[in-house]
Amino acid sequence: MWAGRKQVVIVLVILLAGCLGTARERDAAGPPPTARLPGDGPRVVLAILDSGINPYHVQFRDVSPEAYVHPSTYLPGYPTDSIALHLALNATDFKAAVTQDCETWKSIRADQWYWVPGTRIVGVRLDASFAQLGVECANGEVPRRFIDGEVHHGTGVAGRAAGATTSLCGECKIVMYQASQTTVAMERLSREPWIDLQSNSWAGYFHHQLPAQQGRGAHALARQATERMVTFAASGNGERIDVDPLDFRQGVLLGIPPYLRPAQGHGGVIVVGGHDNGELILWPGTMPHVVADGWETPTASYQSIEGNGTMGGTSGATPFAAGVFARMVLEARRVIDDHGTGLRGGTLAVAGPNARLPPSGPLSDGRLSRQEAERLYLASAVARPRADLPHDGKLGCPPTRPCFTVDRGSNTMVAWSTVPAQVPAYYFIGFGQAGSQSLETMLKVLRGEAPVPSRPDADPFFEIDATVRRTLQE
Repeated sequence: MWAGRKQVVIVLVILLAGCLGTARERDAAGPPPTARLPGDGPRVVLAILDSGINPYHVQFRDVSPEAYVHPSTYLPGYPTDSIALHLALNATDFKAAVTQDCETWKSIRADQWYWVPGTRIVGVRLDASFAQLGVECANGEVPRRFIDGEVHHGTGVAGRAAGATTSLCGECKIVMYQASQTTVAMERLSREPWIDLQSNSWAGYFHHQLPAQQGRGAHALARQATERMVTFAASGNGERIDVDPLDFRQGVLLGIPPYLRPAQGHGGVIVVGGHDNGELILWPGTMPHVVADGWETPTASYQSIEGNGTMGGTSGATPFAAGVFARMVLEARRVIDDHGTGLRGGTLAVAGPNARLPPSGPLSDGRLSRQEAERLYLASAVARPRADLPHDGKLGCPPTRPCFTVDRGSNTMVAWSTVPAQVPAYYFIGFGQAGSQSLETMLKVLRGEAPVPSRPDADPFFEIDATVRRTLQE
């Protein structure tokens, strides 16, 4: 369940949160006559690279009229040949639903877009390696295609990114992409003009030095992807630090040089590390730009309709942080009445005909560029992480991962709030925490109620870091 173990990919895209709904019934009856037509509201699209998603879970439901019409009607550039998967969302039992839909799961094929009416899942795609997985679902077994991928990881990640109550982007729509080669999938996703950003919690491919030829090819793909699309990646959890002291030193205290890792090594990537309810944990495999809670965080279960699960490590921190960015973009579009999605000429939000521009701030000119959005996101991060309830999980040092304790052998962890502001902490937390407080700051800036925060503490450090990355990659 930790980022960095395998390479798999999913995409998630996001909008209005939902509850229960029966796709077949709603399709037959049509939307209520007084409902708003699709296309009436701003949207945001978040792509997550992972192992699968449980489409039956209530965290991803949407009963709005828009959830029952083809996404190409309201997402410009969306593939018109995407196939609707009419699932048994009215079932009260997960196994019964899977059994009822068994033939549907067996029909899933590679390199085809799908969407799920009655949910916020507007896109699903599998590569050949996942499409070849066997499907045993006649007795309610969890299908490895689409849902499980054999590792029980993706649904937890999806819940942290776009769960109705387990994320800060519960109004977001969701897409999945199961793929075995991360950088190939990153590049493929970046060609979809209707997706706003992507997040990768499967960075194991990047946590080891690549053969020279393979590394060059992977870097080229990652560069193309990050130039086209805002990209988040998990920093990793310090691989095998519970087994090998050398790995502990390299993977956690010093970090395996991130400049050789295709995803994290590029300036277009926002790398996410972890904290534990505002306390320090020694997890960054790659130096992060921001952090989010990384231990026992609440999310959706991969094998139930309403059950709860937990997500840990930077696998859980990364989608949550990406969801904060997506929510910021959504709110920016609401402020200036932008009904489009995707990066349009380097711009994430463009004023619509009914826009009321704020008097100051990045939206005062009727546009939010990618550069402005990323700057606002990083500058608004909380310099010293704190508990962000109810979104953070349990407090406690993972038994196989080191925490930073007051003294050797102690169980008393170090709270970031006790670390003086003048103490450099960039390697562990970057600009700081992405969460409820940073989102509140961003919304004030977008409304013209506050200036973009100044970050003289972190800016010089990351400017030097960016120079080093460019130099080593040339």
